[in-house]
Amino acid sequence: MFSFTRHKQDAFFGLKNYDAEQKSFYANLIYQNIIGSKEHLYKLGTSVQADKLSEKYFSASTDTTEIVPGAFAEYTFNHKQFSSVAAVRVDYHNGYGMFVVPRLHLKYNFTDDLILRASGGRSFRRAHPLADNISLLANSRNIVFTENIEPEIAWNYGANFTAIFHLFGREATFNLDYYRTWFVNQLVADSYSDSLNILFYNLDGESFSNVLQ
Repeated sequence: MFSFTRHKQDAFFGLKNYDAEQKSFYANLIYQNIIGSKEHLYKLGTSVQADKLSEKYFSASTDTTEIVPGAFAEYTFNHKQFSSVAAVRVDYHNGYGMFVVPRLHLKYNFTDDLILRASGGRSFRRAHPLADNISLLANSRNIVFTENIEPEIAWNYGANFTAIFHLFGREATFNLDYYRTWFVNQLVADSYSDSLNILFYNLDGESFSNVLQ
């Protein structure tokens, strides 16, 4: 499987301009088979993600090239009421080195109408400060990078409970979700500490998100 995308953006904030163009290529090769029976399924594969990002803000321009080859393995167990998916992938980023990303998904059907799911894993991404925070450009303050920006890394986990029932002769669904994201590193766009500048720096301290719905 492979894909190619091109995105171009031209933005103006008064006399300030922000122009960007991103070209992305993704290729993925997957081998899939079973171990003994269809209850045990595994996948092995390799992938590559390549991005070229050109940005221009005022008279300053930057060109960034990212190449991330990787390999992954996934095992799925599916037996009656219980199923699980355990996966791990290893990526090598041309700017930041190697990343190991594990993932686990669990599902248990108490009945056909009563389901519990849980998941957890690790993720990383390279932050793009201006593109990710373009609304902050709509002011007269300067953009200041206080240090080299490191990739964003986070652990996330949570659970979902689903109940299907009938109400007034019609099918209805009740969902309860809880998910937590804990950042090991995060890009901070600080527009409060300095009245003349917007400061970009790496996380120093604790950052997390809890979602209950």
